Amino acid sequence: MKICINGTGNVSPQPTWDNSQFLEQVQEYHARMIQCLEPDVDPGLDEKYLRRMNRMLRLGWIASKICLDDAGAGVPDGIITGSGWGSVHDSEKFLLTIYKNKENLLPPTPFIQSTHNALGSQIAILLGNFRYNVAYAHASFAFEHALLDAICQLRSGEMKNVLLGGFDEITENQFTLIGRLGRWKNEPVSNLSLYHTGTSGSIAGEGFTFFCLQGEETSKTYAEVKDVMTLFDMPYVDRATDGIRSFLQRNGLEPEDIGWVFAGLNGDVDDDQVYRDVLRNLFPAGTGLAAWKHLCGEYLTASAFAMWAAAKALKAQIIPEAMKILGASRRKEINHILIYNHFKGMHHSLILLRRAG
Repeated sequence: MKICINGTGNVSPQPTWDNSQFLEQVQEYHARMIQCLEPDVDPGLDEKYLRRMNRMLRLGWIASKICLDDAGAGVPDGIITGSGWGSVHDSEKFLLTIYKNKENLLPPTPFIQSTHNALGSQIAILLGNFRYNVAYAHASFAFEHALLDAICQLRSGEMKNVLLGGFDEITENQFTLIGRLGRWKNEPVSNLSLYHTGTSGSIAGEGFTFFCLQGEETSKTYAEVKDVMTLFDMPYVDRATDGIRSFLQRNGLEPEDIGWVFAGLNGDVDDDQVYRDVLRNLFPAGTGLAAWKHLCGEYLTASAFAMWAAAKALKAQIIPEAMKILGASRRKEINHILIYNHFKGMHHSLILLRRAG
């Protein structure tokens, strides 16, 4: 059975929510942290609902609504989301209230909305959907495992239409705490020059990306999801290379069959060297190389942004100039895109997309 992406919705630090556009205009930031732009779209909700929503729920709902409208699929059979951090803002709000009120008179709303499944649950309530609803909180593998679940549900015949989402938000407090681990740049940099800094650390980001997955192609199909795989505890380049080669072979492909690789380059010299070593060992000259984290920042489910970009690229047969690192010189048609992401050289994930048709 084919796993087809028949709708997308993406709210990010770039103007990505308009599906008629594809990164023709790119927002430049001089910062260490970038956050999502507020979409200028009708959320389709009464003001009383919007007032009760925190920022994560509002942006997540808008992204999911754009996706469902794009697919024209109606109420999904299942809602599956992945998030590394869940609702950071409301978690902070609840914990700070505990401290300030000395564990007395605690408002329940921030606690209720602080869980990883809050967004998926809110979407289900607003859609009147009381079917399968699962949230994955597997750190940098959260989106990939949500995608695996969606594939299993469709292939088993349990569902015909799945709403899949990957999201994470960033706050000032979280940025500061994670910054103590040396994850971010020491000084503000231009996101469009991120790969030329030659220093440690990346820029923090966030995003809310949704897909409508179905078991058959329609007139709206963007691309086909061929496979997904995660590799854990693989710090050595040769082991990662072997893992990717095996992944391609199980899908009947060789490295030269891949037209473009979307690599999770993030501007950190050590992290980026892993990508360059692996790709140099595996893919022949002329394979296109593109990146995306300079557009959305680094976060645990950033691979969802990459899958959105790859699906759009396969449908449009265009790689945006803003994403290109090395142009492809071996072929003009784009038939396969491999998304390769890793977290600190230990958690590697692979998503393979194929051109529809």
